[in-house]
Amino acid sequence: MPGLFGAFNCHSKYYESLRERFSALFGSCEWKQFRNGMLGGHAFGGRSALGEAAKNCWFVVDGEGSVYRHARKSADQRGTHLFRFEKGDLSTTALCKGNIAVLDETRQMLFLAAEWSGIFPLYYTQSDDGILFCSHCKPLAEVIGASADYVGVIEYMVWAYFVGNRTSLQKIHRLLPGQVLTYSLRGKSFSLEERSRYWTGAPDGGSGESDAGQIWQTFQQACHRCFDSSEVHGVMLSAGWDSRLVLAGLLDVVPASRTWSITHGDAKSREFRLTRAISRSGAVRHFEVPVHDHLRDLDQIKRIFPRCEAAMYPFWHWSTQRLAAAGVRCASAGVMGEVFGGHFGRGAVQGPWGNVKYFASHAFLPKRQTRMSPEDDFREVVGLINSGYGRKPWYLRKDFWRSLPNLKEVIRHDINAELKRYEQRGVPTPDQLFEAYLAEHTAAQWWAKQILTARGTMDIALPLADRDFMMLAAQIPMREKIHNRLNRRTLRAFAPNLVKHPTAAILVPANFPIIVQEATRLIRWTLERIGSDLYFRSRGKIEPPRMEWRNFPALRDGAALVRLVDDMRLELLDKDAIQTRIDDMVKFRKRISLGNLAHQLLRIYTMDLMLR
Repeated sequence: MPGLFGAFNCHSKYYESLRERFSALFGSCEWKQFRNGMLGGHAFGGRSALGEAAKNCWFVVDGEGSVYRHARKSADQRGTHLFRFEKGDLSTTALCKGNIAVLDETRQMLFLAAEWSGIFPLYYTQSDDGILFCSHCKPLAEVIGASADYVGVIEYMVWAYFVGNRTSLQKIHRLLPGQVLTYSLRGKSFSLEERSRYWTGAPDGGSGESDAGQIWQTFQQACHRCFDSSEVHGVMLSAGWDSRLVLAGLLDVVPASRTWSITHGDAKSREFRLTRAISRSGAVRHFEVPVHDHLRDLDQIKRIFPRCEAAMYPFWHWSTQRLAAAGVRCASAGVMGEVFGGHFGRGAVQGPWGNVKYFASHAFLPKRQTRMSPEDDFREVVGLINSGYGRKPWYLRKDFWRSLPNLKEVIRHDINAELKRYEQRGVPTPDQLFEAYLAEHTAAQWWAKQILTARGTMDIALPLADRDFMMLAAQIPMREKIHNRLNRRTLRAFAPNLVKHPTAAILVPANFPIIVQEATRLIRWTLERIGSDLYFRSRGKIEPPRMEWRNFPALRDGAALVRLVDDMRLELLDKDAIQTRIDDMVKFRKRISLGNLAHQLLRIYTMDLMLR
């Protein structure tokens, strides 16, 4: 995975060590040493991450494939395509589709700017009066000898994300989405500013539905910023809405003859059949990567880990290797499409029937949204976000859990600090507050790890995370976009061939009315519950419905899960409890989801590898 690093006002042994460890991830890196520090980075395909935008003004970038094209233009033309200075402060442009570090040698100022969505990680730490930073956490931790921050470790094990600027390691912080860190090399001090304007609009119900033409035009512009029409591109295709919209946008820029789609998972699933049909409708070539046992080679997962610092999605790495062999240079996915699709309403975490109630209240009983002043509305949002931290996770040792008596209060403080940050940004309604939190945590840190794993092989493009498109999506009232209402309208108008097939979640074509789609979603959920019950009661003799790609029969005997647990070294784990959980699943003593259990163990394994 490409990245950046740097260090200033610290002993040369620190930045030399950081350069060596960063370079080891890729076999090489580019770097430039200055009188009081160093900047460096890595990019794919002969591109450059490092450049000089003006005399004595150097920069290094880390992000989507397009950011390196614009970095080259900035360096060649001594321009500011990616950033500018306004009253001495750094401001990034919509073309800066990633993170950037800028050194102004004349003023002796260093600026670190995080991309507004928070998809690309950027970590920093202080050493004496100096500062070190890197897109990868582990090399930074090894340089300063950081020890574990168990609050962050537990946050990640529970939710697959860190809250606020916390990480799994002490003294190492994460630059939050849209933040700019300004460091004075003379004064040896830094300050943080919030620059993101996402969710700062005030959806008050409006006078009608959003204009599909305006949405499509904004998305087209996003795609033109993302995709290089001269390259061969690949789309990580599911049967859902987000990747269909990405495919439609890609085909608006790149000919179908230079476009591949790819799907991985259970080759016998309904979702595989649907993605095959969608790719035919888009007239693009299609790959299928069957995944039976993604834990079969732990050594390969360990080899992938240093570049992406995640162990949950090795099959994304395999898929991009397949694409690369076909000549694909850039992969795309529907990351952050959940915002446009209205997936982050409060009903999303209240179970199927709670979701139906929330959908009905927003979609069929529209009303002007209240401001954040009603205490009960605000308490509901805070309560939903805080849920899940009150009990000991089943995989932790009891004595370890008891050794952290203030854990719940510390995590609640982290969450409340994040909510306060959104309030100070100007997020006006409870729905937007909830959506902002889930987008910057669940989507940007957890689900985005899928495409970041793929980025270990090739460049990526994320049009749904484009700044202008995200600004639009974040300001549309939830009642207008909930359950993909705008996805459906937009694709029906501008790519109708891609909505004639159902999504994986519904049983009717995607161009059917939303109310019909949602009714079949409940039918599908009921059928799956019945199938799961028959599977459990028959002790595995009756196969459950194979609707989605996430089905791994090879893991059902538990052997691969046991191998994974045996390789874990974290002393805080209760391995007996984990083994019991695996046995309960294998022997049908308890209703335990194989997919959920495997993913939970891989979250734990991610922390295990990070702390080794």
